[in-house]
Amino acid sequence: KQRIRAIYDTEFSGLPGVGLFPAPPWAEGACWFSGVTLAPPAPAPERLRQILRESGIEGRPFWKPMHLQPPYQDAPRTEMPVVDDIWKRVLTLPCSTHLSAADQAKVIAVVKEALS
Repeated sequence: KQRIRAIYDTEFSGLPGVGLFPAPPWAEGACWFSGVTLAPPAPAPERLRQILRESGIEGRPFWKPMHLQPPYQDAPRTEMPVVDDIWKRVLTLPCSTHLSAADQAKVIAVVKEALS
């Protein structure tokens, strides 16, 4: 999982509108999932998921925050502008431990083509 994420990070680093998942220097993540955040000029995550799907690749949305889910919509809470913004911009990418190098290269190529 760490290798997969490192390859995604290397390939997508510095692309306009693409942000990498944070990796604080004081910790080592499990890399349970991999992906990117998107902002203009990059296409919206929904559009990128559609492009991936058309290429036979699954890209998933990030989890909807608890306070936006039906059972909790009326629960007391403070304003949460950061999470309200970020969750909609996350595109998770294939990162199964069974993901081959060739499959990951295809994911990267499709995403880069969509970003160009």
